[in-house]
Amino acid sequence: MNQKMGHTCSGPGPIGPAGAGGAKGDAGADGANGAAGAIGATGAQGPAGANGEPGATGPAGANGDTGATGAAGAQGSVGATGADGPRGPTGATGAAGTNGLNGTTGAAGPQGVPGPVGATGMTGAQGTAGLNVPTGTIIWLASGTPPPAGYELLGSTTQAIQREGQKKPQDTPFDVYRKN
Repeated sequence: MNQKMGHTCSGPGPIGPAGAGGAKGDAGADGANGAAGAIGATGAQGPAGANGEPGATGPAGANGDTGATGAAGAQGSVGATGADGPRGPTGATGAAGTNGLNGTTGAAGPQGVPGPVGATGMTGAQGTAGLNVPTGTIIWLASGTPPPAGYELLGSTTQAIQREGQKKPQDTPFDVYRKN
């Protein structure tokens, strides 16, 4: 029951006109979190990210066991001949061999060029009496040969002489003497 200004009312009276709006009140305290919602569907895969920096090199692993020996390869081609080696020491002298058989006699060689005139020899012993050569007899002696006693030099000449077995004659010098 309402009591207004000393009056007693019985029952509610008519509703009066709405009053003017009051000033805005302060914000209330946050309410408690609601219950978690259901998990949504998986979204599409995003694009790949950029590669990261390479990591540090790991420690070397332990050596593995030795593998089985492989099959032999094909033979290679022959290599180039190597350089000559150094000369070896002289070997011991071998035993003397037996004498061989005599060979056949070779053909005679060609006549050699006449050598220079030799020095005059010593005077020989007196010979036996010679032929009775008449005065004015002419003799030819190889140049440089001493004449017999009683001959005088007339001059010198050369004569082409073809020796036995030669194809071409050779000029031979002579001294010409006359018997006194």
